[in-house]
Amino acid sequence: ESAEWENFLGHLECLEGNIAKAKLTFLNVVKRWPKYGKSHNNLAAIYWDEGDKPNSLEQMAIALELEPDQWDIVYNGVRILVAMGMDEDARSLCDSYMKKNPKNRNEAERLILMLANT
Repeated sequence: ESAEWENFLGHLECLEGNIAKAKLTFLNVVKRWPKYGKSHNNLAAIYWDEGDKPNSLEQMAIALELEPDQWDIVYNGVRILVAMGMDEDARSLCDSYMKKNPKNRNEAERLILMLANT
């Protein structure tokens, strides 16, 4: 039993369309392992899809604070910020990621393309 394993199980629930069960799994992970950023990220995505922007932003902020160099977290953060019209914040997050991860060119290019389409 670990945060990574429980998060993986939640991810499987998402893939199977069991979003409510996945959400409960991720909530359990962040309660038991509050410093596991990937589950905060997954909750942010679920809250976003549910239309709960405040909780989505809160979970995304936690995830980014815990794991600012985790690609999936940065990507979702940029996606959410762009969708909310917070382009400057999205650009700042993108710039920060690229400065810390200059070798991740493909990932950085995806972020740049996302920002270019705003």
